[in-house]
Amino acid sequence: MGWPARLTESVQGPLGERTYLGLQSRVGLSERQWSGFLSWMIGVAGARHVLAREGYGWVAPASAFYPEARAEVATGALPPGLIPTELMVARPSPPTSNLRPDYLAVRKNDKGLYELALAEAKGTGDALQNKEVCPPRWREQVRNATVSWQGRGVVVSRHIVIATRSNSKAKYAETRRFQIRAWNSEEPESVDQPGVIRAIAVVQLYGLARNLALPKLAKGILMGEWLRLQEFHREDGLAIGGRNEMKTEHVQDQLLEQQKLFYAELERLDEHSARIGSGVSTYSIELMPELLQLMRRLATPKTIVESQSFVDYMDKSQLLRTADSTYPEQSDEPSWVFPGVRVHVKHRGSD
Repeated sequence: MGWPARLTESVQGPLGERTYLGLQSRVGLSERQWSGFLSWMIGVAGARHVLAREGYGWVAPASAFYPEARAEVATGALPPGLIPTELMVARPSPPTSNLRPDYLAVRKNDKGLYELALAEAKGTGDALQNKEVCPPRWREQVRNATVSWQGRGVVVSRHIVIATRSNSKAKYAETRRFQIRAWNSEEPESVDQPGVIRAIAVVQLYGLARNLALPKLAKGILMGEWLRLQEFHREDGLAIGGRNEMKTEHVQDQLLEQQKLFYAELERLDEHSARIGSGVSTYSIELMPELLQLMRRLATPKTIVESQSFVDYMDKSQLLRTADSTYPEQSDEPSWVFPGVRVHVKHRGSD
């Protein structure tokens, strides 16, 4: 999720020395319940912006790894939104909060090691410049999770809280500008299990396919992970239970046949570029060949995509990353929303 281009504008700072991004004045005319939703949306955009600047190559919602999560019903053309995984994010005992953090993210640090982070996104109307210390309830929330891989605990290197302040009711443009502040705690540990990186990457790519309106690709990735996990546990003689419990062999055969059909349709489609209309704007979504190839491999029957492939892509993707993730306001210049994905925005009435 990026900054909402139709609701934002560039504004001058208090002394006119810098240009900032802020909300347009018309946003303040919205109803109160919309203001709450907008604050949440801005908080998510600010968090993703900071994580990108900090070099986190793979970022997935922590809720995708809850051991108690269930998603049995598909909506429309999209498959159920739950990838089978051996990476779990559970509540600690005793819990420190009623809520859990938003994101699980991984990056490569300056020493060439991989760091795992739990991150929490907050939207707020409070001023942030004087908040030197993270508010206790936010700190407790981001630490209210334990991470495990195949039943074994995984050390979380960093806990990050990212707050984005917006004030849609402010009278002046400079007081409607966004303010972002992040608090970070660090443990000198690294991820020594490549499967953790793979699990986060697969969830992010599955969500990317769903959000870019590529349901066939999303279904192929989902079924490929079901079959991969089934085959892995069959070879090791391990039982599968809980959220990853598989269907009968008959259903497994059906899944494989359906996956072959999905991939056959993908071969006939040009999904290197997709266009999405919003009434006032048209968004052209461009997927870079390396990313599309990785996603196609996940959707290919009987193809195992090793963890190292996701590690390699994360390393290469640093060359594609840009520090500015804002959408262009009135142009067709491309904007990066994810390493390997560019958005071209064309507004109605523009040439």
